[in-house]
Amino acid sequence: MDHTNLADARAIVPEDAVCQPQLLLDLVPGREGAAVADPYYGGEEHFEDTWADVSRAAAALVQALRR
Repeated sequence: MDHTNLADARAIVPEDAVCQPQLLLDLVPGREGAAVADPYYGGEEHFEDTWADVSRAAAALVQALRR
């Protein structure tokens, strides 16, 4: 999710929602507010960057859910 997707999702969240959409990397210390790398316009190395971002965030999500 990038910042445009985030804004679109937040625009349709019900007022009484228990939680709010956030960027995946908000879970990774030091990466808050950053979007996952978009590999669309780059070469194969950009997919590696995307995989690294998603892997870090997935590990952080697992840790958060364990708390």
